[in-house]
Order: sequence, then C-alpha cells, then structure tokens
Amino acid sequence: MTMINFLEAVKHQLHQFVEIGHSKPVHLMQNQLINDIYHAIDHNQMVMLTSNQKTYKGYINHYDRERQAIFIEQDKIISMIELDEIKRLKIISQRG
Repeated sequence: MTMINFLEAVKHQLHQFVEIGHSKPVHLMQNQLINDIYHAIDHNQMVMLTSNQKTYKGYINHYDRERQAIFIEQDKIISMIELDEIKRLKIISQRG
C-alpha cells in the first residue's frame, strides 16, 4: 500500500465518521439498525428516529424487507421511512 492510498483510506474513514457518526462499514451499521428495529418491534418499545427530514417518536409498526423501509406510528399517524434515510434510531421505553 502506498502512502497516498493509505491517506485516501484514512480520509475516507474520517469522511464516513463525520457523515454517519461512526466508522463501521455501512453494511454492518445497516445490520445493526435492522437488529435494533426487530428488537423494538418484538419488545414493543418506543423509539426516537431521526431521518433526513424529520424526527419521529413512536412505535415501529413493522419492517418491510422488500421496500427496505419501516413504518412508524406517531400520534395515530403511520409514516414510512426508508432505511437509507434513517440517521439515528434510539430505543426509549417499553409500551405498558
């Protein structure tokens, strides 16, 4: 590996860190996101989700594998958010 390639790799990792908050490879982050989604669904947990356009606080209704999207219920309104639009997902609490 030449020094230039090494510097480019470091610059790429730094860019990834700034853009998405960590330096994990994208496919591993997406797997973790999907695991968190299923966990929230299975345990009926409220989530706070930040997408490109909006922040949602509610319950994940279901995950559509074919569309690569989730449906989240907030104030009796269901919204569809594609996985690649999700910037952050945080589990808040469990439904009573």
